[in-house]
Amino acid sequence: MRKQWILHKIGKTWRAGTTAAILSTLLSLTFAFPPAAHADLFCTGITFRGESGEIHINSDGRTVAWGITMHDMSESVGRWDVDTFGGNKKLSSSFHRRTTTPYVPHGHSDIGTDRDKIQGGNMVRPGTTFQVRGILVSHTGRSYSTVSNECVAP
Repeated sequence: MRKQWILHKIGKTWRAGTTAAILSTLLSLTFAFPPAAHADLFCTGITFRGESGEIHINSDGRTVAWGITMHDMSESVGRWDVDTFGGNKKLSSSFHRRTTTPYVPHGHSDIGTDRDKIQGGNMVRPGTTFQVRGILVSHTGRSYSTVSNECVAP
């Protein structure tokens, strides 16, 4: 398995390995365009940053793990409704519960080609997009939703 390195710059995430000229052009474009889906990136050590929190996605080639952290952890108390998707299929690594203490919702899905597990929502096929979508209604009544995030299972 080829190891992918990730470069974080100015709130954008880019795959390493591009030439210096292309990289400098891309970095200058981060000022001109809003963030978009990152479906061209592998799910290996990616952080998608928002105003109130971050979504972390990482893979070791066998699983895709995810977690959501709030910048103000006191706001992470409340009703979490988080779903994960492999392609367009909802996965079983979702999180739906009310928390009474600060919490970091997290989960993982296996990567593989077992048809029964893929159809059951328990596995992501290699090369398929992975995404975390969620809403938090905190104990203070504030509502938060996830930032745009999408990557490719290795």
